[in-house]
Amino acid sequence: MIAGAPLIETLTHNRRIAAALAGVTAAVVGVIASLCITIGEAAFLPAGRIDGVALGLAAAAFILLVKFRLGPLWLVLIGAAAGLLRWLGGV
Repeated sequence: MIAGAPLIETLTHNRRIAAALAGVTAAVVGVIASLCITIGEAAFLPAGRIDGVALGLAAAAFILLVKFRLGPLWLVLIGAAAGLLRWLGGV
């Protein structure tokens, strides 16, 4: 990725290639949005009902990220521990 960055930078001066890159960027954003919706439905609406535990964990993670500025690595580790405890506890 880093090795190709100078090449992409020189290609953006060409109008046709810049337009193609803009289209690719828009497509990637659409794919990411679609995946977020799919994963969100699977996490928060299993079996068609709202999963309160998952919603609470997501809210707690958001608060830890925004208010306390906890790093992503810690959020992943805490989330994995919470998921493991939930799985072991059967909740």
